[in-house]
Amino acid sequence: VMYAELQRSLSLFGSTRAAAGASPEMEFTDRELCARLAQLKLPVLIVHGQQDRLVPVRNSRRLAAMLPSATLVEYANCGHCPQEEQPTRLAATIRAFLEERSIV
Repeated sequence: VMYAELQRSLSLFGSTRAAAGASPEMEFTDRELCARLAQLKLPVLIVHGQQDRLVPVRNSRRLAAMLPSATLVEYANCGHCPQEEQPTRLAATIRAFLEERSIV
């Protein structure tokens, strides 16, 4: 449900890229959404490239601080698309995250 709400919010701009382009300093300012995110109890993995020029890494740090069960992994020498820039490393990160929580 929350993902759908986030997607709906971003769709107001036409696309995620347009939303990010509209505000390079995107911040989590929707208080209701922030409060709901803080209530999540499921494990959350956040992966962010430190050289991301589209979304500042501080946004992921702030999101991780809001989520009690979040794990933030930052990749050096990686931009906005770790799934394309470092796919092997990302796959290993996801697998380790899932294995540590006995999900796989």
